[in-house]
Amino acid sequence: MKEYQIITHQAPPEFAKLVNQALKEGWQLIGGISTTAVPKDENTYQIFFSQALAK
Repeated sequence: MKEYQIITHQAPPEFAKLVNQALKEGWQLIGGISTTAVPKDENTYQIFFSQALAK
């Protein structure tokens, strides 16, 4: 492994497009998807999806 990147996005369709594009460019998945909930206000959270990749 010489390169490492993490793709993060809040919209699942766009996240999937970014990961698929990286796979087409020769990147390989490392582990599974990680999700993080970040508070936006008192009663709302923003979910972020992340995927680690390596080449």
